[in-house]
Amino acid sequence: MPKAERKQGKKTSPFIEEQTRLSKVQSELQKIIKQHGAEIEKLKIMDNPYDETTNRWLRKKDQDHLSLQQFVERLSQSPYLMRADFLEDGHNTKLIVYVTEQDLRTRESLEKTLMSFDQNPLIQFQLTSWHSPFAAAIRSQAGIGRIRYYNNLGKPISGCTSLKRRIRIEKGMLLEVHNLSRSESGDSFLNEVLRSNTYPHARKIIATVQAEQMKIISAPFGRSILLQGTVGSGKTAVLLHRLAYLYLNNQLALEQTLVISPTRLLSQYMAGINVPGFTPSKIQWATYEDFVLSVTELAVVLMEDHYEILSTDIPHPQILTHWINHSITTSRVKGSLEFGERIAAFLVAYTHKEYVTYVRDIVFPTYRGIFMLTREEQLRLWEEQIPTQPFTHRIKKIQEFIHKRFSSFVLTGNPLEEDEQKATEAIDEFHKRWHPYLDGFPRPSPIRVYMDFLISLIGQEYLHQPVSDWGLTIDLLKAGKIRREDLAPICYIHLWLNGSHRTFQHIAIDEVQDMNPLELQTLSLCMNKPRFTLVGDPAQNTVPHRGLGNVWHGLCDLPFFGEKKALFFSLTTNYRSTQEITTLANQVLPENTQKSNPFPRSGLAPMYQKAETFEQAIITAHRTIRTWLTHKQHFWIAIITGSIRESRQVYAELQHQPNGVNTYTFASSQTSERNTPCLIIDSYQAKGLELDAVIAWDVSSTNYKDTDEDRKRLHFVFTRALHELMIVHIGPPSPLVPASLSSSLGSSVPPEVIPAVKEKLNPVALQVNIFEHLRQLLQQKLTQQKITLKLPPAGTHSTSYQISTNTSGVYFEWSFQQREKALTVGIHLECKDRSRNEHYCQIITRRYGSSLEKKAGTKLERTKYSGYIQLFFKRKSDEFISPDEFHLWAVETMAYICLKFYRGITVENV
Repeated sequence: MPKAERKQGKKTSPFIEEQTRLSKVQSELQKIIKQHGAEIEKLKIMDNPYDETTNRWLRKKDQDHLSLQQFVERLSQSPYLMRADFLEDGHNTKLIVYVTEQDLRTRESLEKTLMSFDQNPLIQFQLTSWHSPFAAAIRSQAGIGRIRYYNNLGKPISGCTSLKRRIRIEKGMLLEVHNLSRSESGDSFLNEVLRSNTYPHARKIIATVQAEQMKIISAPFGRSILLQGTVGSGKTAVLLHRLAYLYLNNQLALEQTLVISPTRLLSQYMAGINVPGFTPSKIQWATYEDFVLSVTELAVVLMEDHYEILSTDIPHPQILTHWINHSITTSRVKGSLEFGERIAAFLVAYTHKEYVTYVRDIVFPTYRGIFMLTREEQLRLWEEQIPTQPFTHRIKKIQEFIHKRFSSFVLTGNPLEEDEQKATEAIDEFHKRWHPYLDGFPRPSPIRVYMDFLISLIGQEYLHQPVSDWGLTIDLLKAGKIRREDLAPICYIHLWLNGSHRTFQHIAIDEVQDMNPLELQTLSLCMNKPRFTLVGDPAQNTVPHRGLGNVWHGLCDLPFFGEKKALFFSLTTNYRSTQEITTLANQVLPENTQKSNPFPRSGLAPMYQKAETFEQAIITAHRTIRTWLTHKQHFWIAIITGSIRESRQVYAELQHQPNGVNTYTFASSQTSERNTPCLIIDSYQAKGLELDAVIAWDVSSTNYKDTDEDRKRLHFVFTRALHELMIVHIGPPSPLVPASLSSSLGSSVPPEVIPAVKEKLNPVALQVNIFEHLRQLLQQKLTQQKITLKLPPAGTHSTSYQISTNTSGVYFEWSFQQREKALTVGIHLECKDRSRNEHYCQIITRRYGSSLEKKAGTKLERTKYSGYIQLFFKRKSDEFISPDEFHLWAVETMAYICLKFYRGITVENV
């Protein structure tokens, strides 16, 4: 009997109810699959090689049947993920609504077929997509109770939910049914999902969306939103689901959607996330740098960003400090809206001067007389144009006006055919004579205009700050080089002059805190009606010279959002990292910074490893990575450094380690995908990524000082990890790392096993404490049996521990032993009726074997003796980083085995 059903008892339970309904649904789905398969075969027989029209119709019908068949096959794997019982105010018929992750917009007949098997007149069954207004309303609600929403026609609907049920179906099998209480939010299921590894990183996230997130996702269609979310709060998930919600409610065209992220690697990561009914690959993904280069079609060399330059060695601290402060001032000025306004004012005068200087009288003799358009008339045409239109668009309209004016002059009042011929010839002659003039109207280069603008600023005190960078910028531009901070001004000039060759319907930005106001304004110029989805966190702005800064607090009121200001939302729970990692990361943040609330998911405490030399740190890191890959099934790992220079050094050394070439990928700003399990990446390029495990590289006093910027940077590095974090330092540790951590053993067992072991303990004392705790847990579960703990004799060097119980004629013993250079953790199984040993052993292996092997990181072995059977795991010490890690592996594995039995195994259940 499935575990979920056992928990419900033998009477009719939610599990049995849903299993019965699922069986009916699956039966209907199989009928539909067979039906369409038969239709496809019929169409093949009807194929006529002599009638192409018929064949086109047949191919279309065939494709329609195949598409629906494939849709139904996908639906059968997981027909729905939630149920809600709803009674609308003023109605007697209860709606039982099943929520599916599939898009049912064109499948209404299928919905009716699947839900028509219950004939109770007081109950109506419905199947609805997760993006429907009703589904959005119940997912925005914690627990059950009253809800109000607007249906697809805009009509308000009010009523009460009496039941909300989470249903987990995988590969057509019902695995779990759970009724949510009046206030429950489904955190237990989210916890289970979060414990899984991120690889492949395209895991489904629809089931993990929380009520607070759903309110943001289903915000009014026509409004821009700004989401401020602490690290790990699900900002990226909300961004993608917001786009999916708009798309599935026909408010968004994917091809007219742009998503800006800080790195190409993050864009590739986001594009691979699976959002049901939504195809992220159809969206245009870009970094802001790539976007500008695409829009402007500039052939320039993009220079290293300041965050990379700051990592180079500058010999004198005073020079470094001065250079950093100067760079920060210059970058902030160039990214401000005031700078954009100054550019706009310059452009008005610049383009007017260009036009006025160029135009002259147009005089052209024709058979109807002399055609003349004076310079003054052409200047009046310029003034009559809408000044906000791009410069080249205004020029084009003037060109079109001149052509129409001349055509009208020669064609008006010409009834004779020969006169029409003369008029045509005159138009051709006019075009030949005046084409060089008309086609030669000024088309200023954005870079040339920008340099002229900067020249106008030289020597001025700008925004109350003396800026002397203009000359350096001009020299770089002349050499065909451009810094990132100059991209927004040049893009702004290009759009002002030429407009955008592509208009977007919606633009979403991840990590928006790293954008500056002028960059946002340039993006708004690429939309007819600005519609943004912006997500970010000021605490994660790790590059001091870039970002919104104080503008963040007034961002919603900025004019480029259009008539209605953006809606502001906030998320503060870290769903990504374990409690232990989140707690440590919060300690690192500056005092005045918003800290995240840890989601109640326990795991291993961060490890702390000191290395005497760079080479020793490399060996430690490599062994840890190999252990994670081989024994812990972590497939999405990174070593995160403080700078790109450091990343190159670490990557170069790791290439010489065993299997290093196939293990590590160096990530730069040009990297868009990874080809190996482990990335070597600097903290900026790791923006937005979530990883199974992370090594924070060289967290020493040299790399991370007690400054707000370094605190944010280290906090960011720590919180990339979902499950495990190792902190490595060479030389004196950073003052930002708590002293309690730097003096710890470097690992721990899960807190659910030993809730309060915070003091420094030697391995033996730690193990004794753990095993005594386990004994107490087992005693609480098996109250009728005596749970015995056997410890090593005092004063000896033995490391053999045993916990045992004798239950209904079956003796279980969980043991931990060390022999030579190997540790053995195992189960000793012995029945009074020894003929049943093999029977129980097979059941235990079948039921728990795979999960135990995954935890232990090695194969479950077995030895059969005359009176008992022993199942055990064995590992050698040279597989581990240190003796402490060696012993703690055994303790953790032992604890896991005990808890597996503690949580449900009794002889009756077996």
